[in-house]
Amino acid sequence: MKRDSGPHALNPMRWRVKFLIPSSQATGVATLEGDDAVALNRELARDGRVLLSARRVFGIGDVLPRVPRRFPVALFCEELKALLDAGLNLVQALDALRVNEQATGAGVVYARLLERVQQGKRFSLALEEDPVFPRVLVSAVRGSEHTSGIGGALGRYLDYHRRLDELRSRVISASIYPALVLGLGLVIVLFLLGYVVPRFATIYAEHATNLGLGTRAVLSLGQSVSQNAWIISIALALALYLLAHRLVRAAGGVPALDVLQRVRWLRAPVLDLERARIFETLSILLRGGFTLPYALDVARDVCLARRSATALDRVRGHVEAGGALHDALRKFDVGDEVATRLSAAGEESGDLAGAMQHVADHYGRRFSRTVERLTRVAEPVMLIVIGAVIGGIVLMMYMPIFDLATTVGR
Repeated sequence: MKRDSGPHALNPMRWRVKFLIPSSQATGVATLEGDDAVALNRELARDGRVLLSARRVFGIGDVLPRVPRRFPVALFCEELKALLDAGLNLVQALDALRVNEQATGAGVVYARLLERVQQGKRFSLALEEDPVFPRVLVSAVRGSEHTSGIGGALGRYLDYHRRLDELRSRVISASIYPALVLGLGLVIVLFLLGYVVPRFATIYAEHATNLGLGTRAVLSLGQSVSQNAWIISIALALALYLLAHRLVRAAGGVPALDVLQRVRWLRAPVLDLERARIFETLSILLRGGFTLPYALDVARDVCLARRSATALDRVRGHVEAGGALHDALRKFDVGDEVATRLSAAGEESGDLAGAMQHVADHYGRRFSRTVERLTRVAEPVMLIVIGAVIGGIVLMMYMPIFDLATTVGR
């Protein structure tokens, strides 16, 4: 089963269904939410109804990008661990969570888990059959089932999730201020060009005033913006839609950062973030007793770029052929010199999981420092550039007035 690196969204589709009530042979129509006809039929069967037909209902929400409702995996692990530590067995804990969340979309997930466990399936297999749970969690639980330490596995996953969440939070917090500055600056510039500048152009057209080259250029640009306001508005709306769509996909665990890695000053932080995720995943899986090739296969799911996923495949092939991990990391450019030497030390000492954690911490620190440095440099540069653009437009508009006042004063 192919999985993404993050939890899947809980955004069911809406259907207009026609159903049959066998006891009275009556039919009816209703609007339900579900992923497919199987889910709809299961929902109707709870009330003794039979699905006859289903038609997808489309609305404005199907056109606009929606922030995905994601299953709270970390919260699930915290609550389940607390119940298990309190003395409840797995079935009792899952049933308590199901009852507590039965009115939400998460309650459906709890019900599916409980049903599978009651059928006698191992907990790791029950998790694996549901796509909302990442492979890292499934693997951590699978490794603990032989020692009856599910609570410990959940705790290790929570530590893993917390460290990765800290890295993601740094990215978000560092992006908020630049996004606000750029957005506000763009609005002000468009307002000046589309509303203020055309009115100055009318004044200058009525009064034969000698205009400088810069003023004529700004007036011409402002008239173009004013005359093509609808086209520019549609283009901006389309650009915002595409940006929102990309952000929503990233929030849903489908990031595509290959393009960002081509930007020279973004390549280093993106690589550091990705490698911190990779080695963090390797550490938690190796601590769970899994083989290195299997851990490399799972770590492939947390890659942020296709090139890195391909490189990890090559590292795995090298290790399966009997090669050393540190040689593969150096050969396929998956780690720097610090990472390769820490890996070599871990292989020599037998504590490869601890070495992988040290490597992840190394890249996490580098990423944090780079983001902080870029933020400190980018914020004043953006303010200077936007201030210069706005000030330049205003200055070009008022220069003829200053020249006229100087002439009259003489």
